[in-house]
Amino acid sequence: RAVRTSGRSQWLSALVVLAMAAMGVTLMRDRGLRTRNVTFRGNDITLAGTMFVPDAKGPFPAVVLVHGSPPLKRGFYAVWAERLAREGFVVLVADKRGVGGTGGTFNNQNNGSRANLTLLAGDVTAAVEYLALQAEVDSARVGLIGVSQAGWVAPLAASMSPRIRYIALVTAPAVSVFEEQVWSELRGDDQRSTTTSRAAAEKIMDTVNSRGFNPRPLLGALNIPGVWMFGDDDNSIPTQKSVAVLDSLRLHAGRDYASYRFPRAGHALITRSAGVMPRIQPTSWEPLIAWLQVHGESPRGANTAQRL
Repeated sequence: RAVRTSGRSQWLSALVVLAMAAMGVTLMRDRGLRTRNVTFRGNDITLAGTMFVPDAKGPFPAVVLVHGSPPLKRGFYAVWAERLAREGFVVLVADKRGVGGTGGTFNNQNNGSRANLTLLAGDVTAAVEYLALQAEVDSARVGLIGVSQAGWVAPLAASMSPRIRYIALVTAPAVSVFEEQVWSELRGDDQRSTTTSRAAAEKIMDTVNSRGFNPRPLLGALNIPGVWMFGDDDNSIPTQKSVAVLDSLRLHAGRDYASYRFPRAGHALITRSAGVMPRIQPTSWEPLIAWLQVHGESPRGANTAQRL
């Protein structure tokens, strides 16, 4: 979910299962990676996280994982961190602000306000600065990967830090906070049933204007590549309208943005197969990793995004 944090949506419950499975598998097999817990200062707090490092000789490209909206500890994102470390990336995942070992206060009341999103983006840039200084990391190849609310936080962070060379986002909105809220209300946000069909909701969204924090100006100003992975069965963010925003920025503003859609995937790209253990849509991994290998493993020019 991009904004609301009350209740337990289907995707969040599924993510718990996925994280537990990922950590269990790590303990049972030849890991192919190393982990270490770290703490670092930044943005007026101490952040606590875990680094996932390929078990090979570096330096490696690296990513900071950007949280969704719920107050989660780092372990909930192990399924992405482990997979990317096995593919040759150092991954830093910190507990979210006000959660676990990270200081500060989690803001539940104004989670999607620009002030709170900017604060979270500052936590991300602090993690980027720390990661870039690690011996295993090539500081010229540091980017972001994130889920859901990261669609707002990651562009803000990239506008704040020239070290961030690319962004990769999973079921993350490219529309405003208000537009996401309307879609979630129309489609039930995986927490309740809805009488509004997907087709009807799409038509309504065409009439909804931007309000609240809007990532479009930031995305139009950034000069770094980005990729978005969407689920066509997402009840939390408006996939079709988000794709239209990215298509427009690519076609009319010349931005290096790519997007992929997966018909049977919901929020966080989790499949909805009844009676089967939840899993991230298997077909989503290949294009994501291929994109990261092209855009993340090759050094690029400095991020000189206009600061908004």
